[in-house]
Amino acid sequence: MTIKLNSLLLLSSWSFQTWLQPTTALTLPLPDRRYLGHEQPQSSGLSLIHDKRDEDGEDPNDQSWITKWAAIGDSYSAGIGCGYLLDSDCQRYNFSFPSLINVDERMGDTSREFQFLACSGAVSSQILEIQVPQIADGVQVVTVTAGGNDADFSGILVDCIYGLRPLHPTCEDRLADAGNLIQSEEFRKNINALISATLPKLDDNGRIYYVGYAPFFDAQSTQCNDVSWDFLGGQMIPTKLTTDLRTRLNVSVSQMNGVLGEIINAADDRVIFVDYSSWVGQAGGRFCEDGIKEPNKKNADAVFYQRGSVDIWED
Repeated sequence: MTIKLNSLLLLSSWSFQTWLQPTTALTLPLPDRRYLGHEQPQSSGLSLIHDKRDEDGEDPNDQSWITKWAAIGDSYSAGIGCGYLLDSDCQRYNFSFPSLINVDERMGDTSREFQFLACSGAVSSQILEIQVPQIADGVQVVTVTAGGNDADFSGILVDCIYGLRPLHPTCEDRLADAGNLIQSEEFRKNINALISATLPKLDDNGRIYYVGYAPFFDAQSTQCNDVSWDFLGGQMIPTKLTTDLRTRLNVSVSQMNGVLGEIINAADDRVIFVDYSSWVGQAGGRFCEDGIKEPNKKNADAVFYQRGSVDIWED
């Protein structure tokens, strides 16, 4: 059976289970022990999900044709903080979007082979060198998230929001460095190398779904203008979540998605870019959404965790 999955089915797992907050964790990055020489834990095999009707009219609720797939990438795939810990070295969690896809009933028989290889903290070159070689040959679907750690998005959060390193580069320097890296030829080369190495792992009708990033903030609301997340008092003058700062942080994410989209659109037709950033705003899932007093650790609509977020079953 040949099906062109023009819209990544994984988005449905976000849209109908928003309360599970299955995205990424806005918390301090943990040391990436997986890339300090620890042995890769064995991947598990279960089942998958997807959604959206394809051009050829196939039933979007029947994805049982997928018998072999893999998820590679960074913390956006590993789902750091989302649910219960599956693997401590890579901080993979059971409510990560690959895990939610993998257990969805629309994927049919649970005997399919699933390799959950994503690792929090991984940059694109590490994903290429460590994760891609582990993908079995002949997979039908590979989901990918990569690029955020290359641009040091976690460092931006530390220096622009949390203020934990007052003697380190300023927020302006950090944002400028990220922008320069995203626009660099080296970044494009690394992403293209990752894609090129993953393509041979596909079967004849296989697809790679390269998932982008989402803006963290509603940049239009004003109630956060006097809010600071400088939790430990690392700054003499705490940074406020002003509309200007939130806009600049969102622009970094948009720059990343723009470049990733250009790279992927110029790549093989079997690679599809998934840009869900507008949906996050439509769902009211960003920080500083109008009417939400921050910090809010119990916002059921949020699709990101912030420091100290409480899962709904822990409330």
